[in-house]
Amino acid sequence: MEIKVRPRTLMWLGTCAMFLFLFVTVFTTTDQGASGILFYAANLSGLSTLNDHHNFIQLQTTPSISSKYSYRNTVNRCGRRKENIMFLKTHKCASSTVQNILMRFADENRLTVVLPPDGNYLGHPVKFTPNLTLPLPSVFSDHFNIFCHHTRFHEANTVSIMPRDTVFISILKDPATMFESLYNWVSLDVRYGVPLETFLENPQRYYRNSTTKDFARNPMMFDFGLDQEDFDRKSIIQEKINELDIRFSLIMITEYMDESLVLLRELLCWEWEDLVVFRVNSRRTQYKKKLSSEVAKKIRAWNSADSALYEYFLKRFQAQAAKYGAKRIRQDVEILRDLTNKWYNFCVQKEITKNDTADLRFKVWHESVNGFQLTDVGLQTERCIRLATAENPYTDTLRLKLWPNHISPATKQKLKVLTQRSPEFW
Repeated sequence: MEIKVRPRTLMWLGTCAMFLFLFVTVFTTTDQGASGILFYAANLSGLSTLNDHHNFIQLQTTPSISSKYSYRNTVNRCGRRKENIMFLKTHKCASSTVQNILMRFADENRLTVVLPPDGNYLGHPVKFTPNLTLPLPSVFSDHFNIFCHHTRFHEANTVSIMPRDTVFISILKDPATMFESLYNWVSLDVRYGVPLETFLENPQRYYRNSTTKDFARNPMMFDFGLDQEDFDRKSIIQEKINELDIRFSLIMITEYMDESLVLLRELLCWEWEDLVVFRVNSRRTQYKKKLSSEVAKKIRAWNSADSALYEYFLKRFQAQAAKYGAKRIRQDVEILRDLTNKWYNFCVQKEITKNDTADLRFKVWHESVNGFQLTDVGLQTERCIRLATAENPYTDTLRLKLWPNHISPATKQKLKVLTQRSPEFW
């Protein structure tokens, strides 16, 4: 029996075959599967997948991501992503790196951020109160989504402005290396007139006679809300640790940053690219000091409350990592590193210092830390710009987006990259 196929049918079958081929090609040659389909569709329409109505990302400048690893689709694996997050930003614990992740996520997903009217602090040394924030920009949301700037933790006041399903996270660092870094960063050497080693010979002598005690002892516990008069009260310290254990779902560890980001991704149900980050505010090598075991021991003894805090949450972190699975976490760390390296090589021409750039988006405020100079193509790629933008200009950027009438004309002029865009920036 002869089967006749109409020309129109042949054309329809050919079209279907072509789209099937394109689907398979894009799906198997991109690292994120479904995201690859979106990127391909965006190329067809000339639109970007991120804020397409402003064409923020030019897809022809998006790096080609290796297919060495399978970038699993988070949504299918763990359900709905978390968007309401409180990150207690501790000092000198690589917290600016985590903050960049959160500010970018808010920026790319049109979420609201808790911000002060000026600067980048929401209280310190005073504890957080709601009157320290700009009012909720109700045009975008009926609640705040992200809290990620420096503050002193006050649980009740923080809970009062955040949704009930908010995920609480933070990060800690070994008190010895953290305090060594902080000592010069906040100019304690100038305050006390002596180097760290001399201070540690008799810290009470300097601490007791100083009118300003901020950062000079147990700075991490102080950030978490423990008052200075309780620094030697073991029962109150343990009570504070117990309270934090209940409230915070994840306290990351700086010494295990990549593993921390893997656990953060699992907790928040985010995509791999959400966790890509460059090491923001990282100290330049020449400013790092190798501590002797004796000096490290003295620092931990002087900061005994911080030591108790760190030791407790290090053990909890290790237990969470073990539950995740040793083999799985190693594999996922490699996935994250591979993807991060791809973006870094695509975006960054070189690392720079405070005085190496006039572009305020990428200008760090302290000579001891690195900033980033982008490649030509990186300067045309919105994600590269977001990855490399320093904390203070990114904070001003978010203020401009959320509260456009609050930003002064001078600040708008400094952020000229933003003023060139339309008023309907979001």
